[in-house]
Amino acid sequence: MSGGVFGVMIDCSRNAVVKPAAVRGFIDRLAVMGYNALMLYTEDTYEVAGEPLFGHFRGRYSRDELKGLDEYAAGKGIELIPCVQTLAHMGKMLHWAHYSDIADTDDILLADEEKTYAFIEREIAACADCFTSRRIHIGMDEAIMLGLGKYLRRHGPCDRFTVLTRHLGRVRDICRRYGFRPIMWSDMFFRLLYDNDYYGLGKEMPDYVKAAIPEDVGLVYWDYYHDERERYERHIDAHLAISDDVWFAGGIWKWLGFHACNRKSIERTEKALAACRNKGVNNIILTLWGDDGGECSINAVLPALFASAKIYRGETDFSAIKREFFAALKERWDDFMLCDMALPYCDYDRGEWFNNGTKTMLFSDVFLGVYDSSVRGDGFERECFRAAAARFAAAKKRSGKFAVLFASYERLCRALEIKYDLGYRVRKAYREGDRASLSAAARDCTLASRRIRAFRDAFYELWVGENKPHGFDVQDIRLGGVIMRLNACAARLKKYLAGEEERIEELEEPMLPFDDDPAVAFRPAFSRYIQAATPNKL
Repeated sequence: MSGGVFGVMIDCSRNAVVKPAAVRGFIDRLAVMGYNALMLYTEDTYEVAGEPLFGHFRGRYSRDELKGLDEYAAGKGIELIPCVQTLAHMGKMLHWAHYSDIADTDDILLADEEKTYAFIEREIAACADCFTSRRIHIGMDEAIMLGLGKYLRRHGPCDRFTVLTRHLGRVRDICRRYGFRPIMWSDMFFRLLYDNDYYGLGKEMPDYVKAAIPEDVGLVYWDYYHDERERYERHIDAHLAISDDVWFAGGIWKWLGFHACNRKSIERTEKALAACRNKGVNNIILTLWGDDGGECSINAVLPALFASAKIYRGETDFSAIKREFFAALKERWDDFMLCDMALPYCDYDRGEWFNNGTKTMLFSDVFLGVYDSSVRGDGFERECFRAAAARFAAAKKRSGKFAVLFASYERLCRALEIKYDLGYRVRKAYREGDRASLSAAARDCTLASRRIRAFRDAFYELWVGENKPHGFDVQDIRLGGVIMRLNACAARLKKYLAGEEERIEELEEPMLPFDDDPAVAFRPAFSRYIQAATPNKL
């Protein structure tokens, strides 16, 4: 494939706003790898004239920062494309009461409201001022509740597809005035017609759908979840049936927590790129989302980015790709693959594996561990994290620019070596009346709290080396809560063992599976802090 956009999108809206110096370093690496475009996904994290609350306390990019990055990227042959939102995913902005007049729901802008379009014009004007690219990504994905909040109260029941396309027309007209050709995520054209089913197959789109999509608006088909080339091809066909300007956005998985998913990303991207090649889709974006906190470094997925660039150009010999990775980046492929955490040193064929929910088990409460039912109970996880810590320590010594990245993972593994199965061990010892094991577990609560503090310090060093400081407050709140809770649980266990407490009520309750499906019951992968930390209201 050639002649189109082959770029990367970095999520700068889920707390981790990559600081300009780190963006420039990333641009350098993209240029070496052969990419020609970069998007910084900014919901509210960029300066808009006349909107002081837009991105307030969120680490937004200033006008001068974006103009500087645009100039730097151009010098490296990289097109910096603005990537914003003009409909949904505006919850952080709508947090402010100032914007209540243009809120449909707590996440979606109010369509058919003139104040909304005046605001969107200020957004687009800010982009036109900062970027030389005349492409702009206007978002509009996952607006599931469009027309069902204030819009419904104001206008009554409506055809939401018509509301969407009318809103798109207004936004497109604004883009035209500033010389932009917009692209947008495509999912809402499918969701509104097919009961929120974006990936449904075998459904023909009505002719009026194609007629309603402006010819000068590109549709971005995003799909990070499938393993079969043929499935990607069928979805591309569905898009080509309604648009002549179809883009594809794949996923470089870094949104499950602290660990990366290079192997999964490479396997899925290889299938997706083959489908794009077969169907003539030349404009491709690889997304680096940061769901639920942006914990994973953008550099932890360098193998997936590098391999994807090689696959895009037809190279599939991974022995050669690994050698070229070292030649280009002066880093070892296998060291970076460690960032996938459990995968490199667990043997699935022999049944030697465990739940890779590193974030889940880091934040899981010792007395209320919702996911403790997934623990093996034989100490295997502790051995894996002990071995992983040693591997990261060795990688840290070998690395050039990324020693801080490997140091952070080393500390995380040392924390999880104690913490991963701690809740399981506490409950088991308590319910079996094993006072010696319970006493040892109480000491491990204290040890785990110290190791998590050490991880926090290493993670902070990594964070501020890559990101603006905004957003780390969330990590301090989360990790600080685990530390406090571990110390509190240790104190209660000691009181119980000393006879000062008759029982520990939380441990009286049995440990139950968190999922009815046995196939899922040992693999809680999609890590959300609010689900992992406690079953109570947070």
